[in-house]
Amino acid sequence: MKYAAFPVLAILSLCIPSVLAAGDDATRQDLDKMQGTWLGVYHETDGKIDTNYSTLVVEGANYTLKDKEGKVTGKGTHKLDAARRVKTIDITTSDGRVMKGIYEIKGDIYIAVYSRDDGVRPTDFSVGNGARVMIWRRQP
Repeated sequence: MKYAAFPVLAILSLCIPSVLAAGDDATRQDLDKMQGTWLGVYHETDGKIDTNYSTLVVEGANYTLKDKEGKVTGKGTHKLDAARRVKTIDITTSDGRVMKGIYEIKGDIYIAVYSRDDGVRPTDFSVGNGARVMIWRRQP
C-alpha cells in the first residue's frame, strides 16, 4: 500500500516539467509581444482619469516611461508570468518599489492593472482600492 502512490508521483514528475516549460514559453511569447514603443491611451487611478498620457518603451525586461515631451519620467524592470489563469506582472521601479499587477496583450493593445504601494495584486481588470489601470496602444 505504501508504494501505491509511486506510479502517480512518477507520472506527475514527468508532466510537471512540461507544464512549467509551456508556462515559460507563454511568458517568453508575451515578453516578445511587449517589446517596442506603446502610447498610453487610458490611465485611471482611484476613479481619476489621467489625460497626461505617457509613452512606454519596452526593451527586454526593462521599461522606460516618457512624458509627452519625451522626457524620461521612470525606469525599471518587469517580470511576467503568463502561465497563470490571470497573467501576472511584477513591476520594479528604479527606486526599488515593487508593484504587483495583472496584464493582457491583445494585438496592439496592452492592458495592465496594478497596485501602487500596498503590494496587493489585483484579481481582475477593474479599478479601485488603490489599483491603477493603464491601457497602451503599440506604436509603429
